[in-house]
Amino acid sequence: MASTAGTSYEGAVVAGTAVLFPHDLHAPVTSTTFTVPAGTARALVTGLQPDTPYAVTTKTTGTGTEITVTTGASTRRTDSGGVLAIPAP
Repeated sequence: MASTAGTSYEGAVVAGTAVLFPHDLHAPVTSTTFTVPAGTARALVTGLQPDTPYAVTTKTTGTGTEITVTTGASTRRTDSGGVLAIPAP
């Protein structure tokens, strides 16, 4: 899978978990949008700033769930390695 807007990401779904990696590890990420297939239990977005809040919005589509991650105040925070875990909606 690949991002459809914002910072360029690529990823794959394995055992119900989508894992996404940025194309450029040094580019700042202000937003990214991607769609996970139906049945995906969670998404892990890597390459973000460690211990930082991110806003997450989701929208159901005909093929899965569109997820948008943006910088900003939110109750979701990345871990110390810059990974944001997003449970399925």
